[in-house]
Amino acid sequence: MITEFEVNSTYHHNFIGDSRARVEWKIIKRTAKTVTIQDPVTKGTTRKKIHVYDNEVEFIYPFGVYSMCPVLKASNRV
Repeated sequence: MITEFEVNSTYHHNFIGDSRARVEWKIIKRTAKTVTIQDPVTKGTTRKKIHVYDNEVEFIYPFGVYSMCPVLKASNRV
């Protein structure tokens, strides 16, 4: 069973460079392949593609894919 993102739920991630820096994102809308998340600072929304890790948990890249980028996992629900 895959752990999925749920609408109106909040999830958090930490940064590799500073594990105490925590950012929380709210899921606004969801389709089978994408989620729309709300930026915690600007309150704007953006759509991100859903990926699945090891057929167990969904995840997204809230800032895009780059070296040491943070990963928002559906298992990190607030």
